Amino acid sequence: MISRYALALCSVASVLTASPALAQKSGGAATGADAQGDIIVTARQRAEPLQKVPDSITLLSADMIEKAGINSTADLGRFVPNLYFRDGHRGGASAITVRGLITPQGGEMPIALVVDGVQLSGNDYFLQDLLDVENIQVLQGPQGALYGQGAVAGAVIITTRQPTDEFQIYAKAGYGSGDNFTGVARISGPLVNDRLYFKLLGSFREADGVIKDANGVPRDYAHRYLVRGEIKYDHEATRATAALSYGRDRNGAIYQDYAPVVNGVVQPDDPGLGITSDIIGADRVRRFSSSLRIEQDIGDGALALTTAYNTLDQVTRGDADWTAADRFSQYNLNDYRLFNGDLRYTSKSDQRLRYVFGAFYQKRRIEEAVQVAFLPGSGRTGFAVNTRDTQRSEAWALFGQLNYDVTSKLELTTALRYDDNNRKFFNIGTNVKMRAKFNKLQPKVSLAYKWTDGLMTYATYAQGFRSGGFNTAASIFAGPVIAAEKSNNYELGFKARLPLHSNLTASLYRIDVKDAQFYFASSIPPSQNTINIKSVKITGGEVQLSSNPIKPLRIDLGVGVSHSEIQDFNGTGFNDGNIFPTVPAYSIRGSISYSIPVGEDLTITPRVDTYERGRLFFDAANLVRSGPINLTDLRLNVETGPWEFSGFVTNVGNTRYGETVTPTSGLRTINAPRTYGFSVSFRH
Repeated sequence: MISRYALALCSVASVLTASPALAQKSGGAATGADAQGDIIVTARQRAEPLQKVPDSITLLSADMIEKAGINSTADLGRFVPNLYFRDGHRGGASAITVRGLITPQGGEMPIALVVDGVQLSGNDYFLQDLLDVENIQVLQGPQGALYGQGAVAGAVIITTRQPTDEFQIYAKAGYGSGDNFTGVARISGPLVNDRLYFKLLGSFREADGVIKDANGVPRDYAHRYLVRGEIKYDHEATRATAALSYGRDRNGAIYQDYAPVVNGVVQPDDPGLGITSDIIGADRVRRFSSSLRIEQDIGDGALALTTAYNTLDQVTRGDADWTAADRFSQYNLNDYRLFNGDLRYTSKSDQRLRYVFGAFYQKRRIEEAVQVAFLPGSGRTGFAVNTRDTQRSEAWALFGQLNYDVTSKLELTTALRYDDNNRKFFNIGTNVKMRAKFNKLQPKVSLAYKWTDGLMTYATYAQGFRSGGFNTAASIFAGPVIAAEKSNNYELGFKARLPLHSNLTASLYRIDVKDAQFYFASSIPPSQNTINIKSVKITGGEVQLSSNPIKPLRIDLGVGVSHSEIQDFNGTGFNDGNIFPTVPAYSIRGSISYSIPVGEDLTITPRVDTYERGRLFFDAANLVRSGPINLTDLRLNVETGPWEFSGFVTNVGNTRYGETVTPTSGLRTINAPRTYGFSVSFRH
C-alpha cells in the first residue's frame, strides 16, 4: 500500500535532511537561476522557479550531461528515479518504464519526448544521441495537457544550445573500447546582428563493438552519421526557428543469446554460452526531420505555431533461430512518416491568472514487414512467416491549463485535454482491414501551498490516456484490437530549499490503471501479442537531493520505489496479485564530484556515479526474475581554458545481466561489459 512506501520514503528523507554534508543546491542540474538564486525551469511552458512547480522534475544541465557522460537518452535511466530503459534487438525496439508504466513492443511509450518545442512520437524517435544539449528536464506524472497523449507518465524536454550574436565553435572527439571513435562539431552565430542567426552541426560514430559472441566477434558495431542545420529569427515581438536534420546508421542488431534454464526456469542474468548465431545481424536506418516554429507576442501573451515532419526508414536482417544451425533468417522493415502541428497561446507569467490553451494535430503512417525464411539447414524452402501491414492514424486534441494564485501562498492548477485518435490497419498478405477510434477527456487538478520561501507542498489528481492499436498477423494469443489504457493518478509531494546550498524533493503516488497494455512473445508457436490486463495498481515514490555543501563538492542522490501489482489479469484469478512485468522494485542513484583547482587556469574533477536497479520480472507469472544489479562509473575531467579532457570507465564491476528477455524461450539481449575511453573538446 502507499502507506508502506510513504514510511520508507519519509525515512530516507529524514536521514538525508539530518545530514548537513548531504544537503544540496541543484547546481549543475539547473536550466538557470534568477536574481534570488532560484533554479528556473520551463516545464510548464513558461520560465518559473522550480520551487513553484507542483510536479516531480529532474534537471540535467549541459555541464552535468558532459561531466557525467550522458551521451544518449538511453542513459537517462541512470539519473532519474523510477525511469528504466531496456535495450532491444534493434534500434526502436528498446523499451522504457516510468513509474510502473511500461512500453509494450510496437505500442506507445508512456512518456513524451519534446526537443526544442517539437514533440516526437514513437519508440524509434526516443533513442537519440545527446550532441548539442543545453539542458534536459524530466517530468514525472501525467503531463497530457501540455505534452500530449504520450505523456501518460511524464515528459522528457530537451533544449539544445541556441545561436546568439557571438560566433561559437565547439568540437569534440573521443575514443573508447571496441575501437569506438566519436566526433561532433558545431558552429553558430549571427547572419544579421540582433535578429537572424544560424547553427550547423555534424557528428559521427564508428565502432567495432564490445558485445562479443562465443567466438570473440563483436556484434554491436555502429556506423552513424548526422548533420543538422538551424536558422533562427528573433526581433522585437517575433521569433521563428526552422531546422533540418538527416542521419544514416548501420548498426549491429539481433545479437541475442539464450539464457540458461535451471529447473525449467529461465535465468536472465546467468552468463550462459554467449551469442552463437551464425548470421551477423545488421540494422540500417535513415532519419530525416524538419520543423518550423513561429512565435508572435500578441496582447498579454504569445501565440506559437509548431509544425514538424519526420521520416524513418529501417531495415533489419539477422538470424531467426539464434544458433549456429543454418535454419532460419529474418528480415524486418519499419517505415515511419509523421506530421505534427501544434497551435497554442501562452499568457504572460507576471499575472495572477496564467494560462495556456491550444490545439494539436498529428498524421502518421507506419509500414511494417516481417519475413522469417527457411534456410538449407531446415530442409525446407519458402517462408515460415511472411507478413506486411500498414497502419495509419489521424489524431487531434484540444487542451488548456490554468494557474491561479488564490492567495500569495496558494496556487490552483487545473487542466483539461481531449484526445481523438482514428486508426486504420491493413495487412497486404491477408487483405485484413481494421479500424478503431480511441478518445478520452483527461482532467488534471493540483493545489500547491508555499509555506515559506523554502518549502512548498502540493497535491495532484490527474487522468492518463494511452491510445489503443492493433495486433499484427504475427499475433496468435491476442485479439485484433488493443484497447486504450486509462489511469487515475494521485500524487503528494514537497520541495524544500535547505541550508548549505541544497534542494530536497519528494513525492508519493498511486496509479490505478485500467486495460494496461502488456506485450509477450511465444516460441511454440512463434507469435507476438499485446493484450490488455484488466486492472493494475501502482504505488511508489521518489526522493531526490543535490548538494554543494562547499563550493568544490557536489553530491546528488536519488531513490525511487515502485510496486506495480496486477489486481485483475483477465477475470479468472490467473496471475492476480503478481508483480507487473519489467517494472523494477526500486532504483537508487548517487554521484559525487570534487573540483580541484590547480593554478589559475586548470581544474581537475574526479567523479563517481553509481546506480542500482531492484529486481524485476519478465513474465506475469513472476518466474523469470532479474536483479538486483549495480553499475558504477568513474570519470576524470580536466579543464583548462577552452579545452576539456575526460577519461572514463563504465560498468567498473563488469556486471552482466539480461536487458530484454523472452520468458518462454530464454532469448535475451545482454548489456554491455566494462568499457573505457577518453575524449577531448574545445569551445570558443
